[in-house]
Amino acid sequence: MRQLSAASSTNLAPDYAGHPGPQQHHQQQQHQQQQQQQPFDAYGDNFGAKRMRKPVQRRTVDYTSSLVRYAQARMWQRDARDRFTLQPTAAAVLDMLPSVAYPDNPSTSFAGKFVHSSINKNRCSINCVVVS
Repeated sequence: MRQLSAASSTNLAPDYAGHPGPQQHHQQQQHQQQQQQQPFDAYGDNFGAKRMRKPVQRRTVDYTSSLVRYAQARMWQRDARDRFTLQPTAAAVLDMLPSVAYPDNPSTSFAGKFVHSSINKNRCSINCVVVS
């Protein structure tokens, strides 16, 4: 059987540095609660985290038209001889199909031009690219 230690919290002096007394413990708790209640003012303008944003129209990307055009083109395809090929002209961008329409051309499966890097709400970077 183990012998109990002679020093315990009941027989230590209240001014012992390693053991705060009941009043000191209560004061520490109040101080911690006050610190938690005050929001951190990162910008120093007393707005906290709520800043006003300009109402900006978000740009939308409509990709359904190319998917519908791809579904229509597949209806009349017999085999690989009837597949569309990419034309290297600016006017051919209007007739461009999704990358799944070009299985024999793997260069359509990756983006060619880096646009910018965004940060989402979880502070993880999201790379935004555009197909050129």
